[in-house]
Amino acid sequence: MFQMISLPGGAGYTTSTDNCDPDPTETFTDATIPGNCADNYKIERTWKATDRCGNVSTTCKQTITIEDTTPPVLVGCPDDITVECDAIPVNPIVTATDNCDLDVDVTIISGISNVICPDGYSIEIVWTATDNCGNAASCGQVVTVQDTSPPVFDNKPVNVTVECDAVPAAEVVTAHDNCDADVEVTYNEVRTDGNCPDSYTLTRTWIAIDNCDNATTHTQKVTVQDTTPPVFDNKPADITAECDNVPDIPVVTAHDNCDLDVDIFFY
Repeated sequence: MFQMISLPGGAGYTTSTDNCDPDPTETFTDATIPGNCADNYKIERTWKATDRCGNVSTTCKQTITIEDTTPPVLVGCPDDITVECDAIPVNPIVTATDNCDLDVDVTIISGISNVICPDGYSIEIVWTATDNCGNAASCGQVVTVQDTSPPVFDNKPVNVTVECDAVPAAEVVTAHDNCDADVEVTYNEVRTDGNCPDSYTLTRTWIAIDNCDNATTHTQKVTVQDTTPPVFDNKPADITAECDNVPDIPVVTAHDNCDLDVDIFFY
């Protein structure tokens, strides 16, 4: 005759007594009942005792309910950073551990926000780890992208002093940028008159502007001067004439490298 004198608690064991056998054998069998996910289920454990003569007790049952309520733990979540537009890092690898799931699924979602200019914005990245039972944990990083570097001119015209008939045309000036592949270059010219019509200064200014309004300026001064005198087209030769045969004053003309209407004085 058996008596089960201790029912299991948790995943413990039973004890039993027998009228003859001082040490009956307790055994159990388990039946698993699946739940709504891999780590949620029940174990129905059935116990029985057998004495040395093969007499078997009535059984007792224990239900063990297994639940997964603990979310994964993310490993390697990065801090927020601020970078230049030409130094955006690749997304770091974030992993996760879990108390039950040995292969936690980690997903990544990223998006652009806080757009200030084409090369100034924020990248918001969110990693989410989800275990077999839908317990989830997330972490995020904000990458602030900025453009603080102005464009760089590819060529810079130097200051020059030239004759009035040799004023060079404005050079085509280009520029490159660390982020903007198509830098806009604007041009402006201002003339400042000197002490005569063919003596003046040209101030030429180029401004390179990138997508985020970082600007670089270059100025060239072209000093224009006229140091070349006019050249006579005809020069009357010396003559000897009688007092009653003095010739008329001939028409003398001249040309100049810059002045199209040269004044000729006779005295």
